[in-house]
Amino acid sequence: MFTSLALNTVVLPFAFGLALALAGRFGSKGMLGAAVLVLSAAYVLLEGLPGFPPVASKQKVLYLFALAAGVALVSRFIPPRAKVLLVALTGGFLLGAAVWLGINKFASGGVMASAFVLAPIVAGAFGSTGLHRSARQPLLWPLALVCLAIGAALLSAFGAFVGFAQVAGACAALIGAYALVRYILLLAGREAGFAILSTTATTFLTVSVTSVVILIALFAPTISQAGVVVVSLTLILPVFVPDFASQPRALVPVLQGLILALPTIGAVPLALMIHQP
Repeated sequence: MFTSLALNTVVLPFAFGLALALAGRFGSKGMLGAAVLVLSAAYVLLEGLPGFPPVASKQKVLYLFALAAGVALVSRFIPPRAKVLLVALTGGFLLGAAVWLGINKFASGGVMASAFVLAPIVAGAFGSTGLHRSARQPLLWPLALVCLAIGAALLSAFGAFVGFAQVAGACAALIGAYALVRYILLLAGREAGFAILSTTATTFLTVSVTSVVILIALFAPTISQAGVVVVSLTLILPVFVPDFASQPRALVPVLQGLILALPTIGAVPLALMIHQP
């Protein structure tokens, strides 16, 4: 059982992330499609193919990935200066995802109790204004999403929602493998031979992983609300993290990664506190 768990949660998603990075050898045009394919495959490995129409919230996630791809494609036509439109598009999608995922919970009077779910929605919407940085700093957003997914996995595990701790862990393994290959290429001086994740692919991964965070926040039985708020700050940090232009290029991802990891580090004691007598 442990072998199967490790295979589906870590090993295969990690392999998918390697494949995503190596797909850059064929150019940037297919990176969005590759990202959709590998993330969906990682989810199906853990949760299976959903029914249609989806009933349970976890069945809706794969359909949300498809809708997220549509959002990413639409974002391609929004000029970089039209940040209000990008915030509205991203925030509208995440809010709609939260409503769709939690419709039954909200209908039974859980709206106020779930108000903290606004944190990843607002943070994701605001953070979208920094997605343009992925073009000149290709490791910034992957590192942010790895930190976000690890934080979500920890909150989910501490919150007795093991199934989606695995899903968040698989997201971290997949995107982490991509980031690892990119960093090795940076060290080897071979970046030019492999296309980076396009801004549209990065947008897809961002709203998809944030949707997973929203589901965990809604349904983990003993979720740390403060932990969700803190870990959601990861989505805001890429807007403000310095370029570290004066530092060696190989050191920049390390410095940025340390900053991006701060919300996850801060969320851990908050998640543990809810289990204290």
